[in-house]
Parts: sequence; C-alpha cells; structure tokens
Amino acid sequence: MKHIIPILAITLFFSCQNTAQNKKEQLDVQTADPIEVPIKNGKARAYFASGCFWCVEAIYESVKGVDESISGYSGGHTTKPTYAASNTGKTGHAEAVEIIYDPEVVSFETLVDVYFASQNVTQVNGQGNDRVLNTALSFFIKMKHRKKLS
Repeated sequence: MKHIIPILAITLFFSCQNTAQNKKEQLDVQTADPIEVPIKNGKARAYFASGCFWCVEAIYESVKGVDESISGYSGGHTTKPTYAASNTGKTGHAEAVEIIYDPEVVSFETLVDVYFASQNVTQVNGQGNDRVLNTALSFFIKMKHRKKLS
C-alpha cells in the first residue's frame, strides 16, 4: 500500500511527457491548406479570437444554435505556420475559431455577447493562466450591417 503513491506519481510524470506538443515530429507539422466549410440552409459564419482556440471552441459549442466551431489561425505574415512557430508570436498569427451558426436560433449579437462575457478583455496574449504570444482578442466581420454592432 505504501508503494502506491510513488508508483502513481512516477506514472503521472511519464504520462504527462507523452503529448503531441512535446514530440519533434508534431511540432514541425505544417498547418493544412485553409478549407472553406460550405454553408447551407441559411447558416451564417463568424470568426472570433480570444485566447486558446480550444477553450473558445468549447464555449461556442455549448451555445444553442451553433452548429460548428472550428479551431484555426487568423492573420499572420507567414504561410502554413507550424504549431511551434505560431506559439512564438513571430508569425503574427492569432488562435481563432470559425463559428457556423443558425441565425434563426442565435443572433450574431448574442455571439458577440458570449465573446465579451467569456473573457477578460484587459488581458493581453491569453486568458487566465493560458498565456502565449499568439492569442489576440479580435473578431472578424464580413457583413456591413454587423460592423455597426462592433
């Protein structure tokens, strides 16, 4: 029984070292060519960047009327940055999510409200303890009538 805690501690230590981000071959994988997800049946598209894209993606996936939340990068001055390169802040890319939603169920205004309610807009380069150089606060507007809202 007294050997269980040291064994668990060692197991935990080694399991934390075996992540994709720690593997050289994963760090050098380039981002795939951008894919435009087709929009059907009156769906709409919005883009938000506000920290770790996985966290932002999870928040929007919980909103009724959001059909899809896709992680990716926005901006930047390099083509096909690697995950490691984008995390240095030197590529100019920001972690972002593309939201595909049903405007009959959830409005763009509500998505913007979710955006501002889910973060501390006074924090730069991340949210909470997740502090990296490629997390910018921004959202992207393609339709003129939405620019007035922002």
